[in-house]
Amino acid sequence: MKRILLASLGIICLAAGIIGIVLPVLPTTPLVIAASILLGASFPRFAQKLDRMPVIGEFVVNYRLKTGVSTGTKIISIIGLWVFLLIGAYFSTPGWVKTLLAVVGVAVTAHIVLLRKKTA
Repeated sequence: MKRILLASLGIICLAAGIIGIVLPVLPTTPLVIAASILLGASFPRFAQKLDRMPVIGEFVVNYRLKTGVSTGTKIISIIGLWVFLLIGAYFSTPGWVKTLLAVVGVAVTAHIVLLRKKTA
């Protein structure tokens, strides 16, 4: 029963993380990392496949093992974050949504900047 619950939560986190790629309010990386941890606890082989995914695998492994993030990755992440946030703000009409996007942007930018720098 525990294994099914962990796997279900892992799949939900993974789906939300994938949606978060295009929806700026959902934080993609933490959700995918949570999915990796949850799926790793229930199905180690599935978590290994997630770690080997071409686009996100390296980031998930580096984040989970706390080996750091390269400066280039930080820059690309922050630029991508703000591009999507600004697009979202442009198309949203309520002022509170724009405020929420700005708060999320500042918080996520701070988190990215504070991540350990990857050593060669």
